[in-house]
Amino acid sequence: MATQVVKPIKPSTRASYVAAYRKAIAAYYEEHSPAKPLLATKETTQGTIIQHCALNYLFAALEDYAQGREQTKTKSAAHNETTSPASTLLWRSSVSVDA
Repeated sequence: MATQVVKPIKPSTRASYVAAYRKAIAAYYEEHSPAKPLLATKETTQGTIIQHCALNYLFAALEDYAQGREQTKTKSAAHNETTSPASTLLWRSSVSVDA
């Protein structure tokens, strides 16, 4: 019997999975009110929110988020290096804006 090698999950994939779980929990409990012991309050920039307690603890590792931010910065920097101001202006002029 052959041994199957399991590849490790990439940090960006782990963060995506966690985000999907968080969205699923939030969507479910928007339709079905959780039991009172499962409710937790949280202070945010938009004010105090009440949510399922799992959402206070369900996060990917900080390193996963940091790596994702670094990948985005690297990709943006590479894009900005290859994009000339003239091509950006041409692109903007070709985009129709509905007023």
